[in-house]
Amino acid sequence: MTLHFVHIGKTGGTAIKNALRDAGLAYWRDHKRHAVPETPYGRIKLHHHRFRLHDLPDGDHVFFCVRDPVSRFVSAFYSRRSQGREAYSGRFPWSPDEERAFERFSTPQQLALALSADDADEREFAEWSMGRIRHLGFQRHYTGPPDHVRARLSRIVYVARQETLNSDWEQLKALLELPADIELPTDPARAHRRDASEDDSLNRAAVQSLRRWYARDYGLLTFLDDLRAERGWGPPVPRRVLAMRKARRGAGRARRRLKDVAGRG
Repeated sequence: MTLHFVHIGKTGGTAIKNALRDAGLAYWRDHKRHAVPETPYGRIKLHHHRFRLHDLPDGDHVFFCVRDPVSRFVSAFYSRRSQGREAYSGRFPWSPDEERAFERFSTPQQLALALSADDADEREFAEWSMGRIRHLGFQRHYTGPPDHVRARLSRIVYVARQETLNSDWEQLKALLELPADIELPTDPARAHRRDASEDDSLNRAAVQSLRRWYARDYGLLTFLDDLRAERGWGPPVPRRVLAMRKARRGAGRARRRLKDVAGRG
């Protein structure tokens, strides 16, 4: 039995992987497997970004992190604009497609607004760029849609949020029976955090444009936040927030029923 970590880019995964690896608690290559200790869910195996939830072998377990899509977009944009220099000393230079994209869009605001541009060519190039700049893709690409996640619930050990990663890390350590003194890296390079001096502000139109683009990811996060609340992962969720989520789920079910009735008619 193995516990796999699905690394969704720009969600805090680098910090987790570095903490586990530096403490000798996880392995990359199979021949190193027996050098790390067992957890209640098996030894922890780390992966690059290519590993997805659908790659999870039968009988194994998994954990991963997610993040608000707009916040992740801004972080990923700046990370790739600098070619990963904040964490990897420029070891990941632009691809030819990324170079084209950054020649056109120098700020996240520009790219976000272009996604909703009236000009069809501008909009098409923005959509093309979203698929070519590393880490701007959908988080659903790593997990699949909610139904795909639901089918694997019994094997999901923990879902963390980048926004509450420090408190989630404490819960995860207790759950996996890891040493309590293992800490996440605070050095920006080790945690793969960008320069805080960069402007991450987006105007309302840019945010709305991104929320439309990432609508399915927001649906995934709503499902995962409900799962976190049910399992007691992360900070307690205020009752009013839980009530709002319940109301949204009820409205969604009602819309689907009406759609089904209309389809049968």
